[in-house]
Amino acid sequence: MRARHKRAYLRRRQTSLGLPLLMRDLTRQASRLRHYVFRTLFAAVLLGLGFLYLRGLLAPRNGMGGLAALGSGPELFNNVVAFEIVAILIFVPALTCGAIAGEKERNTLSILLTTRLSPTTIVLEKLLSRLVLIFSLSLMSLPLLAFAYAMGGLSLDYMSRAVLWLAGISVMVATLALMCSAWCGSPVAAFFMTYAIGIGAYLGAGGVFLRHYWTLYQMGGVLPGPWIWFLAVVLPSIVFFFASVLCLVRRASVTPQNLVLWFFRRLDVLFNRLNVLAGNIVLTRQSATLPGDAPIAWRETAKKSLGTVRYLVRV
Repeated sequence: MRARHKRAYLRRRQTSLGLPLLMRDLTRQASRLRHYVFRTLFAAVLLGLGFLYLRGLLAPRNGMGGLAALGSGPELFNNVVAFEIVAILIFVPALTCGAIAGEKERNTLSILLTTRLSPTTIVLEKLLSRLVLIFSLSLMSLPLLAFAYAMGGLSLDYMSRAVLWLAGISVMVATLALMCSAWCGSPVAAFFMTYAIGIGAYLGAGGVFLRHYWTLYQMGGVLPGPWIWFLAVVLPSIVFFFASVLCLVRRASVTPQNLVLWFFRRLDVLFNRLNVLAGNIVLTRQSATLPGDAPIAWRETAKKSLGTVRYLVRV
C-alpha cells in the first residue's frame, strides 16, 4: 500500500514538473476578469472594423453586386496585418512589462531565484506566458484572414511570410519589454522604458528601415526577405532575451522608484535655492507631523507619495 502511494505521488510529481512558472502565470491569467474583458474588447474592435470594411467592400458596384470585390483579398489581408502590427506595438509592452518587475514589487523574485529554476528558465517561462496571451489575441483575426483568402488574389506563400513577420514582431516587442521589466523595479518604470527605447529606435536608423518597408508594404504588399527578417527581428529578440537573463540576477534587488516624486523633490531643492533670492516667500507651510495613530495614512500622504499640498498643485 505504501509503495503504491509512493508511485502515485511520483507520477503526480513528474507530471507537475515541466514548466511550473508558466503554469502558475497562465493560471493567474485565467483567474483574472480583466484578461477576458480585454480579449472581448479586442475581438469586438477587430471584428467590428472588419465587418464595416467588408460591408463597404461588398457593396453593389456598377450593377455587379459582390462580384466586383473578387480579387481584392490582398487589400483586406494587408489592412488586417497592419492593424495587428499597430496593436502589437501598443498593447504588448503593457501586457509584458509586469512579468518580472511585478515579481520584484511582490518580493517574490528572490524566492524564485532560490528554486531549482535557472535564470534562463525563469525568463523563458515568463516570455512564454505572455506570448500565449499575445498569440491567442492574434488568432482572433483568423476569420478575417480566411475571408481575405476566399476573396482571391492571395498566395499561401505570401500569407505564411506575413504571419511569420507578425510572430517575429510579437516576440521582439515582448523580449524588449521583458528586458525592461528585468532592469526596472516597477511595471510602470518598465512600461515607460520600453516605449522610450522603442521611440528612440524609431527616431534612429530603425525608423528609416521601418518607414521604407512599411511604404512598400502598403503600396504593393512587398515583404522583406528572410535575411532582413533575421537581422531586424530574430537577432534583436535573441539579444533582448539574453540581456533579460543577465539583468534578472544583477537587478533582482532593485527597489521600485517613483520617478515623479523624485523629480518633484529635485524641484524642491531648486525652488528652495531660488526662494532665498525672492525673500523666503512661503505659500503653504508644511508641518513636520508624526505618524500618531494613523501611520499608514501618514506614510502615504507625507513620505511615500504625492500627497503633500505643493505636489498636488504641481500635478
